[in-house]
Amino acid sequence: RRDCRGDGNDRLNMPGTSIQTATSRPWLFFSRPWPLWTYLVLFAASVALPLLSIAVYFLVQAVELEQGRLERQLLQTAQTLVSDIDRDIERTIAVLETLATSEALERGDYAAFHAQARRAVQSTSGAVLLIDPTMQQLLNTWVDFGAPLPKTSDPGTALRVLQTGAPDVSDLFHGVVSKRPAINVDVPVKIGGQTRYVLIMTFDAGHFAEILQAQPLESGWITGITDKKGIVLARSQRHHDFVGKPLPS
Repeated sequence: RRDCRGDGNDRLNMPGTSIQTATSRPWLFFSRPWPLWTYLVLFAASVALPLLSIAVYFLVQAVELEQGRLERQLLQTAQTLVSDIDRDIERTIAVLETLATSEALERGDYAAFHAQARRAVQSTSGAVLLIDPTMQQLLNTWVDFGAPLPKTSDPGTALRVLQTGAPDVSDLFHGVVSKRPAINVDVPVKIGGQTRYVLIMTFDAGHFAEILQAQPLESGWITGITDKKGIVLARSQRHHDFVGKPLPS
């Protein structure tokens, strides 16, 4: 009588009884047979996980290979562009060094040299300038001979040429005569063993944009050039929106 007065749990967990609650023996759940769907899930996971691991491995390898291919293609495109620009500048230097040997220039006949220089650049987009050591323009083929001319807008490059006696290329600047963003290629003119003048070929920045645009590029690719200060000199797309601005970070 006293045992029956207890609650159900007390009775089932009493010492000496053979019946206990399932919560007191959790291993009983795992000792029972699992449903068929559990075995199917485990079997599917055992098959799928190795396949998934293999697929992820090959996917990572494919991404790395594609990234390497793209990097090599980018580098090759950049090197081709560098070669194109170098050849253009080397041709410009060759033209200037040839003009620097002009007899008209040696005898100080600026009018005759102006006509000669204008003929030399008539098939290009550039102009020839001649300046003296005070940075004064003596002639400029963008205007007729005898027109009033200011001092050069790019004295820094000309001073380096006078000091080193070697050709040099300027950063981007704004031309006083052309009123446009431009770049100069300068060479020294030596007469009697002394550097008497600096001969300049000046180009509108659009000249280099044309070089960029002539390259066959994949859809969505953009190429650009900056000067030594990181200022955009030319761009294959939207050139006029970016020229003269700092290179975006």
